[in-house]
Amino acid sequence: VTLAGLDVAPAVDAGAIPVAELGAPVFEAPVFGAVAHLREEVRPEPVYTTGEVVDFQPLEQVMETVDVRIVEQEKAAVKALLADAGAADLAGQVELAMTTCYRDGYTYFETTVKPKPATAAKAGDGLKAVPKDVVILIDASGSIGRDRLKSCRQAARRILRTCTNTGDRFNLVAFRDKFAYAFRSWKECDAVNFQLGDNWLGRLAAHGRTDVFDVIRSVLTLPRDPKRPLIALVVTDGDANSGVSETKEILSRFSQLNDGLISVYMYGVKDSANRELIDTLTHGNRGESFIFSGYDAWNAGEGLEGLSERFRDPLLTDVRVVFAADCPAEAYPRQLKNLYAGNTITLVGRVPGAPATIRFSLKGLAAGRAYESFFRLPVEAKAAASTLPERWRRERALDERIR
Repeated sequence: VTLAGLDVAPAVDAGAIPVAELGAPVFEAPVFGAVAHLREEVRPEPVYTTGEVVDFQPLEQVMETVDVRIVEQEKAAVKALLADAGAADLAGQVELAMTTCYRDGYTYFETTVKPKPATAAKAGDGLKAVPKDVVILIDASGSIGRDRLKSCRQAARRILRTCTNTGDRFNLVAFRDKFAYAFRSWKECDAVNFQLGDNWLGRLAAHGRTDVFDVIRSVLTLPRDPKRPLIALVVTDGDANSGVSETKEILSRFSQLNDGLISVYMYGVKDSANRELIDTLTHGNRGESFIFSGYDAWNAGEGLEGLSERFRDPLLTDVRVVFAADCPAEAYPRQLKNLYAGNTITLVGRVPGAPATIRFSLKGLAAGRAYESFFRLPVEAKAAASTLPERWRRERALDERIR
């Protein structure tokens, strides 16, 4: 195949999306197995019946555009699972701790949630790692540079083998001012598919401009199974020089559309990366970030595996907190991270006055099974000397940038 005067290898396998089927403009360079410009289909707000939500079946293939109606169906399917009246007991599976302080008429608090060890969990089993879907999105624009891209390609190959488990699925995306998926549908994590991914990654070259918003939003074209967490790992310098380029607009538009459906982790490949975009976007979308600060471009991907290990073993996903009606707390982040093995969830909030307890319901999913418990945590410390009020204000400011 000849493209822009250059020889192009065919798609890695029959599962790759052919350019012709997408009907999209073609790149200059021979590096993508598929090409698309993301268009968002805006349809009327859907009305669901109970049967529609219960019978929801995830799509099998990547959509060509972001279909808002399907995204809303996926969200509704997750909420339907969470609303299960027969939810299992969560209190027996997690440990909660809280620190508090009182200042200027408010009680400030920090609550942490971590999984109980299997031997201490109720019924002696504890939460188990659930199968996940992972998509790695790699910036292949000119600003990333040849050496940084090579380092990140190598790290992506390792991540597929070290940060996935039996039953997990994966896909790969390369992006510039357009984006391209390696495969039409999710691939099982096995040796054959890893090799297909290796081959596809090996064809990437750095050039062109970057439409960060278009590519981040493209994750919403992936089918989200409500029983499986979907985690997107975006590798970029965050330099939006094409399409929507205003950081605030990228943050608000994506976060409102995503609304916690997909967990977004971002890795900045250089110290000059757009920290506001990378840190704030992940904080508001159930994820975390890391920015490489070294000077050696050929080592730019060395922190990727460490970040990926943070989400290797999801135990409880789509986690939500609802405070009691008589406990009007304002707490952040609004979108809590998933609970992973070896990690914690942290929530910082405040409530008017000096209540004796902070009361809330905590719920989440484990492979489609709902877990929920109501917690009453005693307010013990009321010392004024604390950093909690300042931390709460920082968290609120982050949330305002997203909203």
